[in-house]
Amino acid sequence: MSFNEGETTILLVGAGFSLEASRCSLAGISGLLRGYKYQIDDKHIEKGLIKVTCHPGKSHDN
Repeated sequence: MSFNEGETTILLVGAGFSLEASRCSLAGISGLLRGYKYQIDDKHIEKGLIKVTCHPGKSHDN
């Protein structure tokens, strides 16, 4: 993980032995980020690799 002026980049290596498995891992990471109110700005996926750039979103609970 790296943090830069309100933007977070997550690099997950070993995310699956196939592209389909990496997509499943991305779905899990996306759900986790949504649970913490993060919005995904960019995503890159390959076999065994996921890179997600995101930022904290505004809470709609107020």
